[in-house]
Amino acid sequence: MHALGHSLSGLLDLPERVGNAILLPHVMKAYLYADVRGMAKVAEALGESVAGLSERVAAQRAIDAVMLLMVDVGLPITLGKVGVDRNAVSALSEQALHDPILRSNPGALHREDIEAIYEDAFIEYAEAEMDSATVQRPRARIH
Repeated sequence: MHALGHSLSGLLDLPERVGNAILLPHVMKAYLYADVRGMAKVAEALGESVAGLSERVAAQRAIDAVMLLMVDVGLPITLGKVGVDRNAVSALSEQALHDPILRSNPGALHREDIEAIYEDAFIEYAEAEMDSATVQRPRARIH
């Protein structure tokens, strides 16, 4: 995540922590299977009920909980909301690919993966693919 955040702050002068916050749920989605058990623990730590759920479903709840937490605390939730232009995705991805910290991630990300993360970060959560088929509970609609 930090390699992608470094690109946002380095190329676009976006505060790194803001970029990291916006990217967090999208990076979690990309790494869902890298540490399913760890992400299930994150869901539990965020107060999600995970008893009786598969680790994958519990991990998805962690991603959903992070998205909702960002809305609850008033953080910007898309790159567009902080002025990032979609046309910057290619340059951002290229820079992130060459960031040495990328090698410390739990799994390998390729250019297409990085571009997909950035692209996902332009989508409002209400439009985002939230795994409603496996998580049957009320959700806040985010506009």
